[in-house]
Amino acid sequence: MNFPDHVVGLFPGQGAYVPGLLKQQWTEGVPEVAEVYSVVDAVAERRLGSTATAVVFAQDPPSLETLLREEPEYLQLAIMSTSVIAFRRARGSGTDFSVLLGHSLGEIAALVSAGVWSIEDGASIVCDRVGALREHAPQGGLLALACPARSARKIVDLFEDGVLALAVDNSTTQCVVSGPAESLHRIRGIADLLGIAATPVASPYGFHHPALAGAARELAARAASYPAGRPALPVYSPILGRFYRDHDDFADLLGRHLVHPVGFRDAVAGLWDGGARIFTEVGAGRILTGLIRRDYPLAVTSGVFDEARARPTRSAPPTPAVPVPVAPAQREAAPAQQATAQQEAAPAQQATAQQEAAPAQQETAPAQDGTGVPVRAELLRQLQELYADELEYPVEVLEESSSLEGELGVDSMRQVQLLAKVRAVFDLGAPPAGFRTADYPNLSTITDFVLVKLSADDAGAGHGG
Repeated sequence: MNFPDHVVGLFPGQGAYVPGLLKQQWTEGVPEVAEVYSVVDAVAERRLGSTATAVVFAQDPPSLETLLREEPEYLQLAIMSTSVIAFRRARGSGTDFSVLLGHSLGEIAALVSAGVWSIEDGASIVCDRVGALREHAPQGGLLALACPARSARKIVDLFEDGVLALAVDNSTTQCVVSGPAESLHRIRGIADLLGIAATPVASPYGFHHPALAGAARELAARAASYPAGRPALPVYSPILGRFYRDHDDFADLLGRHLVHPVGFRDAVAGLWDGGARIFTEVGAGRILTGLIRRDYPLAVTSGVFDEARARPTRSAPPTPAVPVPVAPAQREAAPAQQATAQQEAAPAQQATAQQEAAPAQQETAPAQDGTGVPVRAELLRQLQELYADELEYPVEVLEESSSLEGELGVDSMRQVQLLAKVRAVFDLGAPPAGFRTADYPNLSTITDFVLVKLSADDAGAGHGG
């Protein structure tokens, strides 16, 4: 695959796992896959008692939920390995990365890819990270909110100091709060009253929270035993809010990751202001590029494993080398530049809106059988195309029974937004009482939901007063 020059490589975190991804390549002995997993397997067998491939490439590969619950070390080793393999594959096919940017756990893979740590030491650090959390972190959780960070902070401020933390600022429409399960449950109630979608994120801990300070110290102490080199490529940390430097204490900074928030939105905004326009997901799925496209519809995005979509769907001119991100305060001091960017973006955004509106109107009337009820196969096809377009996935990977989160890497908040799109496209109105996104984990259940709603609406239309 060939990508344009000057790409920002995005290394996703804990949710970036697709069961069985790379299994065939590993079985066939594809060099980049075999080389990385041979090293990771040796570490896993020594540290955990079994190879990583025996777990993640089993005959029936485990789901994200199963690994997160039962074997988190193997989940995180798979995520790191997949990103390192993706980086090597992209570089081997000519991609010229100018910046690497990791999201939470993804920073380990970004630093390994930049040469700060070897693959062996990176895999050991992943094991140390899980061990430090298991031994020193209190139980907690994460809650995704469909609102800007400033709104989430107002909700967090309603609670006693230190109980909750704004853990992740992903985009202008999504952030994540961390803390004890009971407090997160109360936040869900507040969010419901305010009309803010709130979705629990599968996690045993409330990451990026001061309560993880003990685990952070333990991780820093363990990571200090691994020699760290200088980054061969610039690596930007959304947690530190800056690029890593040659003489940083990488072990200490890695420990801080557990307690400091992830400022992904500000990181992307700074890179964008510095001229970056091309972003590639260096891992499974399209979680991070999906977040970027919400705030920057003109961004050129792609995924290393988008075999059926080698080229991004939108074009933009290649950019020069990306300078250091501009601080938010500096961005606000340049309204003229922002106004120019908005003027340039407006025609494209307007055209995009018109393009999206036309198929939406056509899709509201699926093919019907003799009774007027939509044919399920045709409805499924339309939903597959809708999801493929929104997620920028090949249609063929969106199988009817594939778990959106566990197999396709679609996070829970994105699923909420996609179902809202489905309701709008098919004119289904507001969700029924008791509606839960978790009850619709794949396209099979979503198809049946839409089919029932359309059938009920059709029947109701014939019984008016």
